[in-house]
Amino acid sequence: MVIVAGTYVIFDRTHGFYKASWTGLRFYEKGQYNKALPYLALAHRIDPDDKTVAWKLVWTYQHLGRENESQRILEDINARYAADPKVSESLGDAAYSTQAYALARRYYARA
Repeated sequence: MVIVAGTYVIFDRTHGFYKASWTGLRFYEKGQYNKALPYLALAHRIDPDDKTVAWKLVWTYQHLGRENESQRILEDINARYAADPKVSESLGDAAYSTQAYALARRYYARA
């Protein structure tokens, strides 16, 4: 019984992630950032290691003018992938787009 329940939880969590991420990404691609936000945020909570969802969530917050939330996700990405030069470059791009030039320089230096 425990195995069945555990399998159900894993399936439900995985299905929830894909449904939320797919829906959020579709709204994002259409420029409907207010509609994309709750789906991307849910997908990110379910799987914070998914880089695509994390980046789209960052950009969604930025499109909506919610810089503090965007910065929080950027810091999380930085903590998870500090050794990845492509991530450092993308973090630099994101910081630069919010006019955080000193922070952008630090990320670019690591790239």
